[in-house]
Amino acid sequence: MAKKVGKFSSASQPVKKSHKGLMVAMILLFLAAGGAGIFLWLIQAGPSAILPASKTTLEASGTEPSETNTTTPSDTPPAVFTATATGDRSKVSCKSSYTVVTGAADKTVATAGSGKLTNGMLQVLYLSQVNAWRAGGGEPAPDFERSLDSQACPLAEGLSWQQYFLQRAVLSWQARQAALEQVKKPRIQNVDYFFPNETSDLHGEYIAPDLPLNDFLFQDQDCYTPNSIHQAYLDGLGDTLDTLAQGAGFSSLQDMALKLNLRSQDFLQAAQDFNLAYMYFTEESYSAEPSDGEVAEYLQNNAAALFPLSSGQETVDIRQILLVPQDAQTDADGKITAAQQQWDLVQAQAEEILEQWEKRAPVQGRENAFAQLASMYSQDTGAASSGGGYYNLSAGQLIAPLSQWCFANGRQQGDCEILRSDYGLHIVYLSAFREDTLSVSSSALLKEQAQKAWKQWLKDAPLSVDYSAAELWADTTISLPTLEDTLYPDIAHERFPEVIVYLQQDFFNAPFGNRYIGKNGCGITTFAMLATYMTDSYQTPPDLAVLYRQYFDNETHGTNGDLFINVPCEMGFYLDKVSYDIEEVIQALKEGKMVISRQEKGYFTSSGHYILIQHYNQEDDTFQVRDSNVYNYGSKSGHKTDRFTRYNILSGGSHFYIIQPKLVSSPACARCGDPKHCLSPIQTQDYLCLKCAVALSRRSRFLEILEDFSTV
Repeated sequence: MAKKVGKFSSASQPVKKSHKGLMVAMILLFLAAGGAGIFLWLIQAGPSAILPASKTTLEASGTEPSETNTTTPSDTPPAVFTATATGDRSKVSCKSSYTVVTGAADKTVATAGSGKLTNGMLQVLYLSQVNAWRAGGGEPAPDFERSLDSQACPLAEGLSWQQYFLQRAVLSWQARQAALEQVKKPRIQNVDYFFPNETSDLHGEYIAPDLPLNDFLFQDQDCYTPNSIHQAYLDGLGDTLDTLAQGAGFSSLQDMALKLNLRSQDFLQAAQDFNLAYMYFTEESYSAEPSDGEVAEYLQNNAAALFPLSSGQETVDIRQILLVPQDAQTDADGKITAAQQQWDLVQAQAEEILEQWEKRAPVQGRENAFAQLASMYSQDTGAASSGGGYYNLSAGQLIAPLSQWCFANGRQQGDCEILRSDYGLHIVYLSAFREDTLSVSSSALLKEQAQKAWKQWLKDAPLSVDYSAAELWADTTISLPTLEDTLYPDIAHERFPEVIVYLQQDFFNAPFGNRYIGKNGCGITTFAMLATYMTDSYQTPPDLAVLYRQYFDNETHGTNGDLFINVPCEMGFYLDKVSYDIEEVIQALKEGKMVISRQEKGYFTSSGHYILIQHYNQEDDTFQVRDSNVYNYGSKSGHKTDRFTRYNILSGGSHFYIIQPKLVSSPACARCGDPKHCLSPIQTQDYLCLKCAVALSRRSRFLEILEDFSTV
């Protein structure tokens, strides 16, 4: 059957007057979820920015959205269509019309896996399908002012628009339910050398059930569990729906449900299920990143289909260290005026930084060392926290001096030069060249892989539907919010909002140097906690022990502290300083920084140990510690309260590695950044950071797949 080309207006199209209420609600939702930065992004990008990519392809396809939702001339009586009722309970053609004045909300219409679709829930899903189509403005479309059961649907021969939307609602419910069935399944951590309690029942003996540790301990989980940020969003969906209802002209969700003769709990449950399915999909996506070789092979095999979607444009990834002459005058546009002597001084500073870079590069790697120095010296607040990095920049996004240098003939990856502009001196490092064809190929491959996985999920949740039990009393003439309007915006980009605790004894026989993690791996295990948290990816002790085995100290038979100095920049986070002052540590913790404490003989150890300090409690001068040694959880009272005293920390610790805060947003990004600084001194156009690009791509992929599985 024919499939509609697109149902959402493109970003370049004006928003229709009849849709203003919905767009206001969508903006209010994103303001509540992500702050003013998102509001700026929405205004700049238009309504298509928060909608799936597959539904914003009108410009690419050359199809313009209609200016009205009906093509029926006002002076011509509308044709009345009556669908033929077949009486087949398994098909949507069972009844010619499903319209009733009121219906049995608790009657089951369909089952899939362990889930049951009731008529009450069906109203919400049906309304969501209708209003998503209405909001999209695509063609063909029914006259939404008339009864949908009296209009033929050209997309499905013999069916009315009511039957078409009803079947989409049921199929979309099955697709979401298939994901929810996976949520309930056991999740096994397939990690090398991970054998808890291999030597004895250490967890049973030392890890009490009520220890705070249990919420953050790395171990097999019964099933998928949303992280704390995701759970908070799920818990707040009632407020989100209130905001959306207000944008649609109601005082609250309860008011909207009451006036529509529906149940507010069905709206809330539908939104929670929809978002939980997305969050599970997000978790699964972390392990689905294709390799460069897989992307290249996919492109080669599918070039004919993919090239029409690609402009062939080349982009670059760069890192820069911006230096501004001291006491320079700055105008309203950020341009500076400085005397030659001031320029000479900043030039000398740039050359000193390059000398440091040359010394660090053999140990840390050229790009990693540059990123560390950018995090320390760059005056570009838009990107200093990300090691001066900018991703996927086109020539039109860069000021002239940088654009001309980056895209000059013969430019190569790894090139570095000092450039001068109206904004200061730029030490620029070219990290990578990118081609549009590869990014298109990667997105297409990811979607194909996700569809394949989801098809398997559908087999685990077969649909059984009794359309004879279906009844529709929802008013489709009113423009209402959709489930897509409630979708988690994924602004913070955090997979692990808290530090996950690895116990070195859980990896007892994993090798580290010429010893084993179980007895000699507290340092590498503590670094694994830090790296997992900072990178939002599993970085397990055995993997890091192999990767950084050169940091095993053969004299002490433990971890060389240089690990915490040299390696962070390789993984995309950065050392702030090494300190011996507890007051500096306290100030760093207040600023959201992480601290690794090297402990000698004292409260935590009789020989040597590393711990991670992640929070300071000013009210009682205590510290929150993450400890890799299972035995300490049975003997240290601080683990029972998750609070350790200043004396506990200082009894054996005076050497602290302070790590810069975790990057959860990029100030220069027009989507997740600070709107006051979203244009950095190198940009001429809006910039989208890598994390936002990935989040939006994943969001679009999720909605596209649901659309595919819902299409009749």
